[in-house]
Parts: sequence; C-alpha cells; structure tokens
Amino acid sequence: MTGLNEVEWWILKIATLLHDIPWKPWLITGLYEGKRVSDEILSGSDFKGYKGIVSNVMDGFKHLEAHEEESVALIATILKVVDVPNEVLTRLSKLWSIVYEADIVSASLDRLISPHITPSRLRKVRLVNPFNPIVAWPYRLEESKPSLDKVVRFANRIIDIAKNLAEGLSEGDKGDLATTLRKLYFTLYAILEKLWYEEVGPKAIPVADTRTPHHTVFNHVYAAATATNMVYGNEWLVVHVDIPGVQQFIAKGRKTRDYWAGSWILSYMAWSCIKPLIEYLGPDIVLTPSIQYNPFYLDLLIGMNVSEDLLPKIAWEPWRWPSQPVMPATVNLIIPLPKGGDYVSRILSRLCIELNCQHCTEDSEELIKCIIEKSIKISWRKLVESLLRRYRGQGRDLNDLIKELCRHMNSDEVDKCCEEFKEYMDRLLEV
Repeated sequence: MTGLNEVEWWILKIATLLHDIPWKPWLITGLYEGKRVSDEILSGSDFKGYKGIVSNVMDGFKHLEAHEEESVALIATILKVVDVPNEVLTRLSKLWSIVYEADIVSASLDRLISPHITPSRLRKVRLVNPFNPIVAWPYRLEESKPSLDKVVRFANRIIDIAKNLAEGLSEGDKGDLATTLRKLYFTLYAILEKLWYEEVGPKAIPVADTRTPHHTVFNHVYAAATATNMVYGNEWLVVHVDIPGVQQFIAKGRKTRDYWAGSWILSYMAWSCIKPLIEYLGPDIVLTPSIQYNPFYLDLLIGMNVSEDLLPKIAWEPWRWPSQPVMPATVNLIIPLPKGGDYVSRILSRLCIELNCQHCTEDSEELIKCIIEKSIKISWRKLVESLLRRYRGQGRDLNDLIKELCRHMNSDEVDKCCEEFKEYMDRLLEV
C-alpha cells in the first residue's frame, strides 16, 4: 500500500483503536442472541440516512465476522459524524489491511496458545488484585454480560464525544478534517477504557480472548495501535531515550519538597523530549511507559481544548501544569519510517525546520535524534523562563540577586545577600 496522507493516518489510528469492540466476548459467544448494537444505534432518529452509508462502507470488505461488522459500523458512524466525506470513508476497507496486520502482531502470542486451550480445559477463571492476590473473585462470562442498553449507551457516548469535539474546534481549525480526527484519536486513546466502565459497570470486563482470558480487549487494541507503527511500511525504529544522572540530581535535595521538585523536573524533561513526536504521530508511538493516563499526556489534551470533564483532574492552580512526577527518565518509542512523500515524511521534515535541525541529513535515525535533543533543550529554557516570569515582581529578580551576591562576596553584606537569595528561592518553590 502506498504512503498515507494526514487524514488517512488518523483514520487508520482510530480504526485500529476500535477494531475490536469491548462487547466482543459476549457477542461472539452468542450471549446477545443475535442482537446488534449497531442496529440499535442506526435505527435512532439522529442517524437517518446513516444505514446506507455504513452499508456502502461494508461493501468494500470481502468478509467480516459479526464483531468486525459491529466495529466497522461504529467506526463509519463516528467518522461520518465528524464530516468525513463518503469517498474517504470507502478507503476504510483499504486501510483495514494494515489494521489486520497490526491485530495479528499484537495478538501473536495468543494465536499460538489459543488452539491448545479450550474453555473445557479451564477449570476456573478468577480476577485477582495484583497488589493483594488474596483478594480474588470468580469470573464467568455469562454473569459479567452488560445489558444491551448499557452497551448502546456506551457507543452513543463515543459518537456524542466525536460530534462535540468537531463542533468545539476553534474558528481557525473548523473545516480542517485532519485536526478533527487527530483530536478525536488523542481523546479516545485517553478515555476509551474509562468510558466503558463508567457506562456498563466494573463487572463487565471484556476479555480479549475467551480461551486465554488473561488480558482485556483494551490491552489488545492499545497494543494494536502501537503495532501500526511497525506494520505500516514494515520499517521502523525502536528509539531508547534515557536521561542520565537521575539519582545524583535528585539527591541534591535537602527537604522532601526538593526531592519532589527534582523528580518533577526530570519527568518534565523526559516528556518534553518526546512531546513533538507524540503530537504529530500519536501517543501510541510510546512503548514504555504507558501514557494512557499519564498526567503530562492528559495535560496535552487540555491544551488541545478537550473538555476537562472527560479527564481526571491532573493540573494544579495557578500553573496549569501536571501535578505528579510520574514520567520516568527512560522512554522507549517505536517510530515508523517515512515512505516517499507520505505523512510521516512531511512531519519529520516539518519538525526538522521548527527545531532547526536543517544540518541533519535524510538519515531518519539522525533526524529523530536531533529532534529529541533539540526538544529537551528548548523545553528546559521554556521552563526556566516561565518560572522567572511567574515570580518576577515578588521580591527581587533572581538575576539581580545573583549579580549582587557576586559583587559582595568579599564584603560584610554577603550573609545578608545569601539570606535574601535563600528567601527568594523558598518563595519560588512554594506552591
């Protein structure tokens, strides 16, 4: 398949994230007795005319299982709600070959194990609290089945979120389909699992494979989203980013707040060096750590004007910055390599210009390295400048204090100047 443009890139990511519906385990085992969530949705008054559109999209597929039909119907409805043209919708069947490959890669181990494990051989399945394995309870698919009404409510809520995101775009972004799809994908990546349990309850745990019920549909689709970066073009880079000297840096602190501040700065720097790549290629490029509920990622969504009502509260006043330093100083990424003049190629070129990496050759590895190094330097400068701007006017300016301290190093004023400097830094660190 030829390289993708920007709209196709985000449609691919959305389709991969939704290629397995959360109600799949109950659908494929016949517990809904042939009833379809998609039929319930498309029969609503808000979706008149959508049946024909969804049917035309499905005609492009050679064969779909029951759960795949549900997935395609949901994806097509969501895309139509955000005004994706019909001619673009018909491309979904072409993109599905990449989704299918990503599905196989992310479920490869299960596919090897599953043929040798049948439900009759599983004596019992239990849900176990990983922090206290003594706390466990039995899991039975029949008893965990959510009602069809609840599942329909979940699907409708996703559609409503897509509609609201499209309507809530700024005047400058309205009509920009790629921006709409990008914002939708970033939001779904953060809240999909959360929405499911909010709407259907905590007992409805959707196991990815009823024969090997050791992970959920959500674990699988997030892994598949990451796998798209590998199967797209079949060329990719595994990038390891590590900030050295973590222990020495944090150990400089004398108080608990010093340790917290040191940890937060390192978290901020680790996030900052990968943020430009995430913004343009998607959060799924991050292998470790998981950033689905990472405060820095959720803060990015707030910056994209995603409603805070959808997200956990992760920022503290008056800074509007993430409050918890949970980002480790070591990050692993999977970056797809560009194919000719495709979207990935244009994004890497754009970042090259924005971050002044023109000296880099067309070697993708060198270019990505330069993007990361430049990003961390720019972010550090922004952090220091924002701190100085925030506290300028409260006492004396930090630069003035340092200059005065140097001028009086050999005078009787040194103690007074040091004390004043200490008081200034105390105010700087207080929240």
